[in-house]
Amino acid sequence: MMKIRLKGSTKLCIGFVILMLWIASLKYEQYKLVDEGYRVQVQVIDVPRRCGTGTRRSKPYFRFHYRGIEYRKDFNGQHCNEIRPGKTLILRTNKEHSVFVFEDEEVGYDVAAMLGLALLFTVCAIVSQHRKNKY
Repeated sequence: MMKIRLKGSTKLCIGFVILMLWIASLKYEQYKLVDEGYRVQVQVIDVPRRCGTGTRRSKPYFRFHYRGIEYRKDFNGQHCNEIRPGKTLILRTNKEHSVFVFEDEEVGYDVAAMLGLALLFTVCAIVSQHRKNKY
């Protein structure tokens, strides 16, 4: 029986592939919600002082109530005119009400980017492992 020993860089690339696929699956759920999610009406509680502004560490988000539970949603300056405390919005959600998206939210590019990175790291793992076996 032949044992395959993975090089450290190969293990790292495989770890990144798994991470990118996991993120892509989360983003894909959001992508499906844009078309297939349940339309719900939510009431905005709180908004950042300046719409859509944030830093690398603190993403801009607004808080809202839905069915008596408080949620928060990240946004990047989208719908600034609509998002005001006390105002109602229409969002899309899943059956569990755990993910909320705007009806026109662009998440398809995120899915494609994560899958592209997963492919890149797969190539990285193959090349890295091949170099190990070559020498």
